[in-house]
Amino acid sequence: MPNDKPSRKESDLQYPGHAECLDLLTDAPIGMFTTTLEGRFLFVNAVLAKWLGYASFRELKDLITDIGGQLYADPEERKRIKQLLVENGEVLNHEFRALCRNGEVIWACMNARMFSDQNGKACIHGFVTDVTGRKRIEEALRSSEECYRLLSDVTMEGIAIHRHGLLKDLNTSLAKMLGYAREELLGKNIVELAIHEDDRKIVLANIGKDYARPYVIRGVKKNGEIFFAELEARNFTMQGEMLRVAAVRDITERMRFKEDLRESEEFLNSIIENIPNMIFVKDAQTLEFVRFNKAGEDLVGSNRKDLLGKNDYDFFPREQADSYVEKDREALANGRLVDIPEERIQTRCRGERILHTKKIPIMGRDKKTKYLLGISEDITESRLAEAALRTSEEKYRELFENVPVGIFQTTARGRYLSINPEYARIVGYASPSAMMNQVTDIAAQLYVRPEDRERYKNHLQEHGHVRNYEAELKRRNGQSFWVSMNTIVHHDPDGEVVYSGFLTDITERKRAEQEDLLNYQRTQALLRLGQMTRATLKEITNFALEQAVTLTRSKIGYLAFLNEDESVMTVHSWSESAMRACKIADKPILYPVAATGLWGEALRQRRPVITNDYHAASPWKKGYPEDHIQVFRHMNVPVFSDNRIVIVAGVGNKEGEYAESDVQQITLIMQAMWVLIKRKQDEEAVRLNESRLESLLRISQHPSENIPNLLDFALNEAVALTGSEIGYIFLYDEDRMELTLNTWSREVKKRCAAKGPQSVFSLRDTGLWGEAIRQKRPIMINDFNAPGLRKKGLPPGHPPLHTYLTIPIVSQGRIMAVVGVANKPDAYNESDIRQLTLMMDAVWMIVQRKKADEERERLQMQLLQAQKMESIGTLAGGVAHDFNNLLQAMSGNVQLLLANKQQDHPDVRRLHTIAKSIDRSARLVQQLLIFSRKAEVQRQRVDLNHEVRETARILERTIPRMVRIELRLDEQLWPVHADPAQIELVLLNLGSNAAHAMPDGGRLVVETRNVILDEGFVRRHSWSRPGGHVLLSVTDTGCGMDKSTLEHIFDPFFTTKEVGLGTGLGLASVYGIVRSHDGLILCSSEPGQGTTFKIYLPAAPKPEGTVDAAAHEGKSAHVGSGTILVVDDEEVIRDVTREALEGSGYAVIGAASGEEALVVYAGKGQTVDMVILDLNMPGMGGRRCLEQLLEINPEIRVLIVSGYSSAGQAREISHGAAGFLGKPYQLAELLSKVRGVLEGAKPPDGASPSATI
Repeated sequence: MPNDKPSRKESDLQYPGHAECLDLLTDAPIGMFTTTLEGRFLFVNAVLAKWLGYASFRELKDLITDIGGQLYADPEERKRIKQLLVENGEVLNHEFRALCRNGEVIWACMNARMFSDQNGKACIHGFVTDVTGRKRIEEALRSSEECYRLLSDVTMEGIAIHRHGLLKDLNTSLAKMLGYAREELLGKNIVELAIHEDDRKIVLANIGKDYARPYVIRGVKKNGEIFFAELEARNFTMQGEMLRVAAVRDITERMRFKEDLRESEEFLNSIIENIPNMIFVKDAQTLEFVRFNKAGEDLVGSNRKDLLGKNDYDFFPREQADSYVEKDREALANGRLVDIPEERIQTRCRGERILHTKKIPIMGRDKKTKYLLGISEDITESRLAEAALRTSEEKYRELFENVPVGIFQTTARGRYLSINPEYARIVGYASPSAMMNQVTDIAAQLYVRPEDRERYKNHLQEHGHVRNYEAELKRRNGQSFWVSMNTIVHHDPDGEVVYSGFLTDITERKRAEQEDLLNYQRTQALLRLGQMTRATLKEITNFALEQAVTLTRSKIGYLAFLNEDESVMTVHSWSESAMRACKIADKPILYPVAATGLWGEALRQRRPVITNDYHAASPWKKGYPEDHIQVFRHMNVPVFSDNRIVIVAGVGNKEGEYAESDVQQITLIMQAMWVLIKRKQDEEAVRLNESRLESLLRISQHPSENIPNLLDFALNEAVALTGSEIGYIFLYDEDRMELTLNTWSREVKKRCAAKGPQSVFSLRDTGLWGEAIRQKRPIMINDFNAPGLRKKGLPPGHPPLHTYLTIPIVSQGRIMAVVGVANKPDAYNESDIRQLTLMMDAVWMIVQRKKADEERERLQMQLLQAQKMESIGTLAGGVAHDFNNLLQAMSGNVQLLLANKQQDHPDVRRLHTIAKSIDRSARLVQQLLIFSRKAEVQRQRVDLNHEVRETARILERTIPRMVRIELRLDEQLWPVHADPAQIELVLLNLGSNAAHAMPDGGRLVVETRNVILDEGFVRRHSWSRPGGHVLLSVTDTGCGMDKSTLEHIFDPFFTTKEVGLGTGLGLASVYGIVRSHDGLILCSSEPGQGTTFKIYLPAAPKPEGTVDAAAHEGKSAHVGSGTILVVDDEEVIRDVTREALEGSGYAVIGAASGEEALVVYAGKGQTVDMVILDLNMPGMGGRRCLEQLLEINPEIRVLIVSGYSSAGQAREISHGAAGFLGKPYQLAELLSKVRGVLEGAKPPDGASPSATI
């Protein structure tokens, strides 16, 4: 391209013979230029223009006006070159960074000289070679060496490379560890120099192994100091030589980390710089050298004048010369560039060199090939550098693969760039590639706590490195382990942040440190426990439990005591964390061992039980309540004393798995706690035994007039013995399941503000204080406010409770009483139970002795009273029987006289008056029979108001007139199911007692009304039933009674009247009558305030089929039909029954026995519609007859008639009879029953209504 070539004027060079080479230089394959000293191009060949990104010299010249500012990456570099030229006249092999047109930076090597043009102006002429490729190789070599140096510098461990103990290389950490300079150790026998003489055999034995796992020896420093070191070593081959690399860790002071690693010795030498380029020109015909530059002279080792005019054969061996000439001819023949990447040349001074040569033919002005231009770059150093790089990489790779520490490179985002096999092995992967493929997020997949990775990154970003950063990671199998990391921050060629470093597994060290710490903590806890001689039981157990939770690194814990037979656990303490986390409102305190699930296995198996996966299926688990704290790990340990389990301690939710070391920790702390508790208990037991004996002596000598006073004194002694504030004694009736208050302690009487305290309680209404009876064992509660107790609350005004102990008093296998004490300042314990039990057992023996004496006296008095009452009863029964005969005679005669008199006869009125008197006399006789127990109770529907009015008339005639009777009766009163005679007796007794209480007169108020008893009332009064009741109240304004009298008013033979004025059976019979009617009687009285008796009787429901009198009369006249078999051994009864039934339209067949009835029924059974059967007959009797009749015909209808009681009635009806009628009976009743049975309806038998409890 002629236009791209500089003009002769611009290129006119001032040295002879060069003008004709202008065209050759323009097309030469090396950058050539000529510039002014100020920085303006005069000439640039096409190669240089192309390198810089320009199409031609002309374009470059037009666009580049400031060479330093536009073509140099560092403009100052142009100034330095200019300075060198001015000072020296030339620059040789000067390397700089050139700036291409597209902004790319390349490395160039310049050789230039300064000369003057024809006008004497200073100019610069030079050659430029592109050395970017070589610089990249040098940079790679430098990076490889720096990486190796980095690996040695970062680690704090000593690294030695030796052969049979002779050190080939070592890092400065090892030299520093031993106290030597590195040079002092190289070539020395490390075993003899730095290993303790007693441990040399161990080291020599391990040297024979291909891989020696970490082992510990004693090392000797230069100053003679002995230290402990951990060694780990592995054999490897480098450049055909078997070597051994060892890692040495100073473990004498594990808590301190080593100083920063010093820089290790450089393993690779620097690449030779300033590679020269040889430029030569040959004649195209003769291939003789016509031109040589200085770089060529230096390379070949000959003076230029010795080279010119000669060819390759004059300097080089024939084989080499042939190859050079062959390439020359190739370039000349083809007319184009020949690139020879590598050719060897034998030089005089520097031996054989390797060149990269480019040859290109140069045309003359006649357009014929005239010259051959050759440019040879000495790449000997580059090739040597490449070989060194391969060696270095191989060395680094061998070290990388075999060093016994984990090496890694990661991105800041958490992705691995490279890891060595040891790193993969530590984390649990088969190979580095497998780990790098599977781990894509280091923080999430490897860190136990991902936030540790963030702290690690923040430290790196702030300081550029981390030293001995400890973190807890997860292996591939999920197992956690501890590591120490040493890391630096650098950037990759793209500018991305890279973390490079070492990782060491320090799990064993951390475990040892943790065990040391836990042992220290346990020692401190044991020392603290030993000093808690004045602490309370609660303080001791709480401290020991919290220590057990801490020592086992748990989150929750509990501690329970076992009773004597190991059947019941009493939870004594929960850890603070468990109390905060658990949401169960009522936490149970007592746990029968037999009912426990997994957490009771330690007791059943009598050994510690560890559960590291609580959610795994187990036959022992029974689940836990919904609001219970979630459990994922659990361990409980029994504590023994004399082969008996006394304590079980449990912990849970440790982050790692529980192990035997945890069992040991908790066992030691709990055993120490129990020794302290036992010592305190023994000391307390001695003191309490002495106190108990003194109390029993005082009790036995107490001049009590009665048992309640004795028990009151004993209770206060028991309160003092147990160190309590308050207490009580309740007597227990095991048959009625009722508790009766005997006494409260003096402090309770002072502090209790409850109004109207109840004295009698049903066991089913009691809460926690009844558990001693229900469970038949002592109950001990040391946190009364804790949830989970069977509490029903305290009444308003009751003293608050904090701690509580109650025991049953047992005599001959029956619970006789229950004793309770409360509010001991510290916790109750087994010693309190034992002392209180021993004391109250002795007290009860004293009580039994006193009761026996009192009982003997009482029985003697009762015997005399009973004998008297028996005599009176016998007399009354005899009189009543004879009197009834007289009344029957008079009544019969009066009825005969009335039957023969007209209603207007003057005697009819007098006869009716006599009949009424006879009826009243009959009622009096009936009362005598009831009193003497000779009369049967007859219950029926009763209008209580009517009975009250009738009895009031009697009382008005029998009590003093100073007593005014007032009736306040509810006219809508419900009927009751009762015996009218017994109700009258109740009213007469109560009225008579009221009159005796008002000797100077007063008011007697009798009131009736309907009431509904609710569940609350029933809970307070155990004998009552819920539902509708009729309340009968009898109130007087008399002298009243004190509390002591009130407690005994219903006792048989108890009376406040003078001797001979009362039997003591009045109120006792009232109580018995009320109770027999399913009723309730209550009495309230105070001295001088009068007395009120309240009687609650169940309201009678309206019977099914009940009709009014008119309807009943209509039914009594009913005419029946059908055949009835009457079976009775009394002929008179058969005749009367036959006459009554036939008069009502029935056909009757008679039978005198059961056997006869079966014969009749067998023959005429198809015509018999019903059987009336007496039960009490000779022979087979009525019951067997009934059974055989039912076998013949299960559908047969049988009406039982008998003098048996209503209980017998129910029993016979259950055997298949259709109904029952008791003797004696009215004929109208019989006809009604027969009609009901034949019609299939239930007869109105007047059974008492049911009541719902």
